[in-house]
Amino acid sequence: IYTCGLKADQSLWCWGRGDLGQLGLGANTWGKTPTKVGSGTYIQVSARASSTLAIDSSGKLWAWGKNTEGQLGQGGTSAKVTVPTQIGNDTDWAHVSSGGLHSCAVKTGGELYCWGSETYGKLGFTAAGGKQLVPAQVQGSGWITVTAGRVESSCGLKKDANSGHTLWCWGGNAWGQLGVGDYEPSVAPVQVGVATNWAGVHVGQRYVCGYRESGEPSCWGSTAHGRTGLGEAWNDGPERIFEP
Repeated sequence: IYTCGLKADQSLWCWGRGDLGQLGLGANTWGKTPTKVGSGTYIQVSARASSTLAIDSSGKLWAWGKNTEGQLGQGGTSAKVTVPTQIGNDTDWAHVSSGGLHSCAVKTGGELYCWGSETYGKLGFTAAGGKQLVPAQVQGSGWITVTAGRVESSCGLKKDANSGHTLWCWGGNAWGQLGVGDYEPSVAPVQVGVATNWAGVHVGQRYVCGYRESGEPSCWGSTAHGRTGLGEAWNDGPERIFEP
């Protein structure tokens, strides 16, 4: 239970639970108030389930926190990394998402990379031994943004030939969270419908919500606890809805 955010001056601040180094402030440091992480400037940060990743203003990718599945991309599975540590040497990262047990990021050229736990196929490819310890490229090009889901699935937006934005998902699909009309998992990205006006996507635990350029939202997957917003009571379900 912790939070990280950026200020207007691009400084990075974290606070909350820090026993796994997820605040980037050193071992076993907890923060009751926002505390500045280092002296660098950043353009994005993603924090989830004790693993934190961030892109600095020069396009470098950094990670810290829990690393039992290799989700920090450091080439190993140490229990934790307590201060920001660079992933590789590249300086062209544009967007990153922490899923907790796996991570995904997009480069400025539209290439998508994922790493960490490969269970359910959520990396978008098959990894030897069930773990990918450094960033590895996912098929396709023109990727714009990606969301690494908490447990089973991942989704991302791609630019098509006409500059529209298509939605793609991959990984576990027991609750229809891939949005492709069935319950079969996919280890490779599959397109969600034919719409080319997607503007954003969120991947939760066994459900997905996306929105169009008009602002119109859609949700699909497990309706447990009413999380898809489709009218079910808090204690209803789970019901499976497999199309947006």
